Amino acid sequence: EEMEVEHLGEVFAAVGIRLSKDALEAVKEIGDVDCNGRISRMEFSQMLRVRSRQEGAEWQEEQVVQLFKIFDENGDGQIVKEELVHVMSLLGKKMSNEEAEAMISTAAGKAATGIHLAAFRKLLQEGAI
Repeated sequence: EEMEVEHLGEVFAAVGIRLSKDALEAVKEIGDVDCNGRISRMEFSQMLRVRSRQEGAEWQEEQVVQLFKIFDENGDGQIVKEELVHVMSLLGKKMSNEEAEAMISTAAGKAATGIHLAAFRKLLQEGAI
């Protein structure tokens, strides 16, 4: 399950994040590890982990917040099942409602209806997203 590198800008734009041409090219270059013109979910996650280690905690927190905003499409401060399924599909990962519910339960607890920033940060650090 992969996404064409050329569509990466569209994914970010679809959720309200505008990247400069240079920033988008850097993301494409970093993300397409195997240089096949596609970014897999694993490459995307790996890119986030590598960049986090390179840039340090301050950059990491900024990036976590920006990524959280991508997933939190309505801006209410939590990622609900529908948002998770939708954004993952934009990234080329088909996720069922049940898988999204399981991820939310794992990240935020069984009674949770959504993922808040702290739980999202944990998911990123664990490589679950």
